[in-house]
Amino acid sequence: MNFTDLMLMMFFMLASILISAATHRVWNWSVLIVVNLLCLAVIGGIVAARKRSRVWQFLHDWYPMGMFIVCFEEVSRLSFVLRDSWQDQYLLALEGRFFAVPPTVWLAKHSAWWITEIVEVGYFSYFVLLMIVGGVFYAARERLRFREVMDTTTLAYVICYAIFILFPTEGPAHTLAEMQQPPIPGGGPFHWAVRLIQSNAGVHGNAFPSAHVAGAVVALYFAWKY
Repeated sequence: MNFTDLMLMMFFMLASILISAATHRVWNWSVLIVVNLLCLAVIGGIVAARKRSRVWQFLHDWYPMGMFIVCFEEVSRLSFVLRDSWQDQYLLALEGRFFAVPPTVWLAKHSAWWITEIVEVGYFSYFVLLMIVGGVFYAARERLRFREVMDTTTLAYVICYAIFILFPTEGPAHTLAEMQQPPIPGGGPFHWAVRLIQSNAGVHGNAFPSAHVAGAVVALYFAWKY
């Protein structure tokens, strides 16, 4: 097993233990346990079969892309497994020390459709950055560099998952919704694409720290390094 295999297996095992110890706090806890056991079985099977063919080797190298989605979705359902409420008030208080008006409220008042679109290009890029940077290393058969970017991405995400559970937040889109007058104006095709993804795969919670920023920084760091 490589570092990514071990980190993901550790996540699913610890998450299962946590869920089992607090079933009264987790809705559909039995389903999550089954999902975790299936993911452990899939990882174990892919690791065992990785040398059988190039297809299995490819699956072993890239399967984490799917596991990240499963982990992110599961953690959003564990927001209150250790805490009784959202913790956004602490971040809002810290933010208030630096800004007279919350940044999202200020943006809503001073933004325009083209600014929204530019920002959405950046947001959308998160979904393809790892595939691009990792894909370049993979196509060039730079195995060590590919493993570096994949392992570091996994580490960054697991740290985010731990904080999501220890310090659950729902984000300003919810906590400051009443102050968003008027709402931030819509943009063009990238805004549409992001809204489509959010409406079908978005979660309530997992707001801080930003896993999107964490994953993007890792990919950009290795792109800059190499």
